Amino acid sequence: MGKEILYEVVDHAAIITINRPKVLNAVSDATVGEIYGALDEAVADDGVKVVLLTGAGDKAFCAGHDISTFGETDEYTIRESALYNHGLCEKIQYLSKPVIAAVNGYAFGAGCEIAISCDFRVAAENARFGLPEVSLGIIPGQGGTQRLARLIGAGPAKYYTITCEQMKAERAWQLGLVEKVVPRAELLATCQMIAKKIMANGPAAVRIARNAINIGLDLDLRNGTRFEIESFISAFNTPDRAEGVSAFLEKRPPNFTGK
Repeated sequence: MGKEILYEVVDHAAIITINRPKVLNAVSDATVGEIYGALDEAVADDGVKVVLLTGAGDKAFCAGHDISTFGETDEYTIRESALYNHGLCEKIQYLSKPVIAAVNGYAFGAGCEIAISCDFRVAAENARFGLPEVSLGIIPGQGGTQRLARLIGAGPAKYYTITCEQMKAERAWQLGLVEKVVPRAELLATCQMIAKKIMANGPAAVRIARNAINIGLDLDLRNGTRFEIESFISAFNTPDRAEGVSAFLEKRPPNFTGK
C-alpha cells in the first residue's frame, strides 16, 4: 500500500485504514486510488473473508474530500474525478466479500458516503455523520443522495442533506444508519467479533445473500422476491449447503469451503 492507506490482515479480516490523520483522514483522488488497490488485494487473497474499513486516530473515519484539492477546473476533469470517486463506493457495495465500516469519528461528505456504501456500520460513541456539500454549493456525488434515502427514508435523508446538520451516533442508530454504537476503545474489537460471526457461516451463502439484497433494492417487491427464489436455488445447489446440513444433523461444526 501507499503512504495514505494502511493494510493488514488479522484473523482472516483485511483491515483497511485511511491514514491521513493530520487532515482528519480527508481523501484525495490519490487516497481513493490506494483504497481501490487495497480492496483489490483483499479480494485476491483467498485467506481474507471479511474487510474492515476505518480511519487512523481517534477523531475521524474520513472527514470528506480534501477541499484544498477543489479548484477551478474544466467540466471534463470534474466528470472524470466524480466518476472515479463514485466508482469507489459502488465497488465497496458490490465487493465479493463483506465490508464493515468501523466509524471511529467524523464521517462527513465523502467519508459518510464511503461508510454507507459498506454492508453495515459500527460507530464509536464519538462518531458523527454528515453531508455538508450543499453548504459548499454542490451536492453529494458518491451515491449519498441515493444510499442515505434507502437506509433511513426520504424525509430524514432530505433533512440531513439540505440542512447540513450533523448526525450523532445515537441518532444514527435510531434511524438505522448504524447497527451498533460502542465505546471508542471497543470499536475495532467489536467489528472483529462481528467478522468472526460472518466467517462462521457458509461463504457462498453469505455472498449470495448479500447479492440478493443489493440487487433486490433495485427491483420492485415482486421481481425482488423472484430474484430471491433464484438465489435460494443457487445456494441450495452448492457443496456448502450439503456440508451445512450434514454438520447440523451430525451435531458438529461445519467445514465450509466457500463453494
